[in-house]
This record gives sequence, structure tokens and C-alpha cells, in this order.
Amino acid sequence: MPDTEVKGIDDMLAYVGDFSRYQLILICLFSVINVLSAFHYFGQTFTSLVPEYLCNTTEYNQRNVIALECSIKLWENDTVYVEERCTTGWTYNNSNTHGYTSLTQELNWVCSDDWKPVLGQSVFFLGSVIGGIVLGVLADNVGRLHVLVIANMLAFCGNAATTLSSNATTFALSRFLAGCATDTNFVMMYIIVMEYLRPSMITFGLNICIGVFYSISCMSVPWVAVWVGNWKTLLIIVSGAHLIVLLFYLIVPESAQWLISKGRTEEAIVCFQRIARINGRTIKPKAIESLRQYSLENINCKHQQENFFGLLKTPNLRRKTIILIYKSMVLTLCYDAISKNINSTGMSPFIVFTISSATILPACLFILAVQDKVGRKALASGSLVVVVQLAEIFLDLQGYFPGLLMISGAVACLFLPETLNQVLPVTLQDGEAFGEHEKTWQFALCGGGNSESTTILHRNANDH
Repeated sequence: MPDTEVKGIDDMLAYVGDFSRYQLILICLFSVINVLSAFHYFGQTFTSLVPEYLCNTTEYNQRNVIALECSIKLWENDTVYVEERCTTGWTYNNSNTHGYTSLTQELNWVCSDDWKPVLGQSVFFLGSVIGGIVLGVLADNVGRLHVLVIANMLAFCGNAATTLSSNATTFALSRFLAGCATDTNFVMMYIIVMEYLRPSMITFGLNICIGVFYSISCMSVPWVAVWVGNWKTLLIIVSGAHLIVLLFYLIVPESAQWLISKGRTEEAIVCFQRIARINGRTIKPKAIESLRQYSLENINCKHQQENFFGLLKTPNLRRKTIILIYKSMVLTLCYDAISKNINSTGMSPFIVFTISSATILPACLFILAVQDKVGRKALASGSLVVVVQLAEIFLDLQGYFPGLLMISGAVACLFLPETLNQVLPVTLQDGEAFGEHEKTWQFALCGGGNSESTTILHRNANDH
């Protein structure tokens, strides 16, 4: 590619450097986001942890009473007893929790009050749905970088507010606020890093970050909780750590693709000039002028008016959108069911959670090894089937419902088009045509991918 021949954003990225010092900085910052996301998401698991407990019987004659979780048995003689509801408080066995005190234990949210921590968990995920929609729309209007910071500030406020909770109402409201940040506080950085990274390095760079930093962070959450000793200190640390994202304004660029789509070409040029400077490159005036010309030729009102509801107007795109939404719901529900089921194994929930988190790294390494060989479609559907089998062998997930959900998600993924070695769609029209004639059982491993098209994320790898 000639030095000054810039026909689009991807050419400009190759011109200023698409895997050099600046990209390594972005990957490091993405690693920070992985750490923050892990503590934000799973901190709530240990905030609401329920240790073993029994009704407090210190006020009774110990020879005539048997303590249960929510009641006591008072023996009147050797054969007759009266069972009474527990009104004297509870004693907690912290041997399995290594001395850690959760909110549930501190506020005695057990027995008749056991719905309160469950309510907090539920509204957390309600917040993630509403926050994902609202912040997603906001990202299309104010930019990815601003929403990345906003989401992490919501996480800061929500977790900090939780430490002040003393009743179900304030707890639910604070968890809803924290939930509004969930996923968006991670996804926006994912999008930015992916946009500024060489296509051939995307799978490697992002999966290594997630596999190493997210996995280690998840494994660390329970032991940080043990180290600090109680849920309030844990959440203070988690919330305070999110303030570091304010510094991202000094380093992280706004999405050039978004800036140009909004007609803010000069700001996109400034982003590329910063990347070039840190990567030790110089942008010639002719290259900048070429990018300006590209922007003038490709920005139009039609693209500006496209929105989420456009995904539902045409049949092929509507089907793919609904499948992706359903698949995301299944993954979230089942993943959360497994991560929250740490109390049912009979082992220390801290050890169980650590072991389950340790599987993230080999999982990411497996994806790294096979994703570009078998394709996304086969990997997505096949992994859900494998999870069902492992769940049946190793973990009782309260019946067959989660297993049936995962099977349905696997089947749904078969109706998605393969994206390996394909030019990904940019407009709604491209999205409607993408994979329109692909068969359900067509996989990249079996020749489903187009080997002649090596462009990923609408970039031509041959240019690099």
C-alpha cells in the first residue's frame, strides 16, 4: 500500500500502526478493565453469601432444645416436643467462609428475610438490562469513551451506596444502580481496543487479556474478601478502584469509526495523529486529506438515521437479532446459576469459586487455538452442549431446566451465519444479506467459511 493511499479508516490505522506501542498500551488498559469487571460482577456473590447457621439457643436449657435453621425443637419429655419459630437470633458457622462476614450474616437476612439478598441480586440484573439498553443508545450519541467512563462511575456509585444499605429498599436501589454498569463497563473498552487492533491479532490479544487477567481476578475475589474480612470493606475497595477509569480520558482514544460517522472527521484525525506519534510514525498531509475525502464521500444522512429498531425491520436480520438476544440471555442465566451455586457442594464456597474461575484461562486458550479453525458458529453451539454434559456429571443445577436452556441455545446458534473469514456487515443492508443463503449445518470446519475472503471486521488482511 503506498504511503499516502488512504481509502478508509482501516487503511489509516495500518498507516499509523495497528500493532505497536499504542496498541500494547490499550491492551494493558483493557486488562485493567477485566480486573475491575471481575470484582464488580462477582463482588456481589460474596456480599450476599449465606454461611451455615442455626437458631441461637443460649436462652434455653440446652438439654431440652434442638436448634434448626429457622426454628427450635423444645422437648417436653422423651417423646413429645414443640417446634417454635426462631426469635432469638442466629449463630453462624464461619469455618467454611474463613472468618469472612457477609451482609446476609451482619443483617440476619435469613429464614423469613432470605428474600432480601435475592431481591438485590434480581434487581442487579434488571439494572444490567436497562443499563445496557440506555447506555448503548447513549454510546451512539455521545461516544464510546464517554459511556465507558459513565458505566464505571455507575459501578463506583452503586457499590459505594451498597455499603450504606441497612434495609431491603436501599439495598435493592443500590444494587440496581450497580447493575446498570454491568457489561457496558467492559464492552465499550472491548469495542475501542478491537477497532484499533490489527485484525490478525484481535483473537489473540483480547482472549489473552480475558484469559489471564479476568481469570486471575475472579480467582482473587474470594481471597480478597477473606483478607479484608467483611463485605463493606470489600465493596469499598471494589468501588474505589473504578475511579482509575477517569484517567482513561488522558490515554484512550474515542472510536474513530464513530467520530467519522458523526461527521467529526477532524477529531478522528487527532486520534490517528496521537497513535502515530506514540508508535513513532508520521502522517503525511496527503494521507490526512485522503481520509477527509473518504469521510465526505461516505457519510450520509441514511447511515445517521440507522438505529436498533432497524435490526427488526427485515426478516433475515430480525431472525439473527432475536437469536443473539436469546443466546445472550441463556448464557447469562446459566453462567450466573453456576457461579451462584457455590454453597451447594458441601465444600468451602471460596475454594469452589476459585476452582471454577481457574477454568477461564484454559477455556480462553482453547478458543484461541480452535476459533479460527472451526469457526464461531460450531464453537458457540458445541460449547453449550458440552456445558450441559459437564453440568450433569459434576454439578446439580436444581433440575434439568438450565440444561434444557443450554441445549436450546446451542440449537439456536446453528441458525446464525458463520463469521470466520467473512467480510462483516457495516450497514443494515449488509446485515440483511449476510449469511442469507447459508445452511443451518454449514460450518467453517466443513468448508462453510469463504477462504478467499480474509477480511475481518471489514478490513483486508493483505493490506498489512
